[in-house]
Formats: sequence, structure tokens, C-alpha cells
Amino acid sequence: MSIRAAAAWLTALIVAAAALAQSPGASAATVVTWTGGGSSNNWSDAANWPPGIPVAGDTIVFPAAAARKTNTNNLPPASYFRIRFDGSGYTINGNPVNVMEDVTNQPASGTNQVNVDISGLGAILQESGRLTLAGNNSFSGDVEITGGSVHALSNTALGNITGETIVSAGGTLELSGGVDTGSEVIRLRGDGFDGDGALQSLSGTNEVGSLILLGDVVIGVGNSTLIVGNLAQDGVAALTLIGGGKL
Repeated sequence: MSIRAAAAWLTALIVAAAALAQSPGASAATVVTWTGGGSSNNWSDAANWPPGIPVAGDTIVFPAAAARKTNTNNLPPASYFRIRFDGSGYTINGNPVNVMEDVTNQPASGTNQVNVDISGLGAILQESGRLTLAGNNSFSGDVEITGGSVHALSNTALGNITGETIVSAGGTLELSGGVDTGSEVIRLRGDGFDGDGALQSLSGTNEVGSLILLGDVVIGVGNSTLIVGNLAQDGVAALTLIGGGKL
């Protein structure tokens, strides 16, 4: 192949790649933001999402300032790219959601509660505030807690056991009401976002199947019992129990 022909071939390849990148199928996910400006609490009310309700592939954002923070997903099943909480005070009820990338919780403070079932390949990214998970979840990604807390209210709150729950220094996993996380692998580091434990058992008898300490760890057990099926360490680790409960 001559130099001129090779150059022409390379130019055609670059043009084709640029056209593909600009095609509708390659575009970034559309961001749809809840305002609560409709006449109902339903996701199907288009006035709650100007310019329109979310569709498959969209990123759904719940901002700091909005009305109708308790709302209901009454839309048909769909796979969303991401669900992100920038504000707090939300309670999400209704139909299941499928998440491709993640559910991110990052309010300045406060609590968000997700009562719907979460499925899909996505993960949970907990960065600040408190995220309460109460659904029958089957998502296969990890639960990553880097700040604030995740409050598990169901046995499957942490998703499918193909993923792990990783609590970094400054984060907390909370269990209450008799939750059994089964064989979910939970990895812990540090003393929690509030110093009361990277893992906290708040009420009832709660169980974890596999607990791995990534360093010095504080576990808080209040007026409750925490049962650990298998306890291991990855590297040098020390365990401190606080709270007066039973481990």
C-alpha cells in the first residue's frame, strides 16, 4: 500500500469513528431531575420531571430542593443508567428499578430511604448522609461505603452475594430489626463515620455470614445482639467492641 493510500485509509477510519461516536446509540445518558411540580407523587406525572418522565437509559437525579420528596415509581420496569441523590428527605416507593451503573447517595446531610427493589448490574455508592435500603434487592455490584452510613432493613438490602460490601474508614454499615445478610462478604475498616462503629447493630438480633477486617475496626452493638458466622482479617487488624450489646 502506498503512503498516499494508507493516509486516505486512515482518514476514512477516523471519520467513521467520529460519526459512530456522535450517533444516538453512543450518546451519554440523559439526566432527568425530579422537581415534584406535578399534581401527584407519581413518577408517571410528567410535570414532576420537566421536560418529561425518565425512560430506559436515563440518569435520575433527586436534588436538594424539590417538592413531593415522598414519591412513587408507578412506571413500567425499565433499566436506568444511574439514580443519584444530591438531596435528602426522600422516600421512594413503588415498582422495582433496574440500575446499570449505580445508586449514588451524596447529600450534605440527612436520610434517604429506598423501599423499592433494586436489580441490575449496578452498585451502591454511599458517600455522605444516610441511605436506608429496605427492598428485596438483587443488584450484583458492590456496596461501597466511603462516608455516612447505609442502613440495611431487609435480608437482601445489600444485593446479590456476587458483590461485596466494603466499608472504608469514615463509613458505617447499620443493621437493625433482625437482619440476616447471609453469605454476603462484608469488609470493614475504621471506627465509622461517627466513631460508633464501622458496623453497627442497632436493634434486634442481626447476623452477618462473613466479616473481614481490613485493619483496626470498631464494631458497635447497642441494645441488640450481633452474630458473626465467620470472622477473618486481611493484614494486621484489631477489633474493638463498644455499645454494651452482645457480639
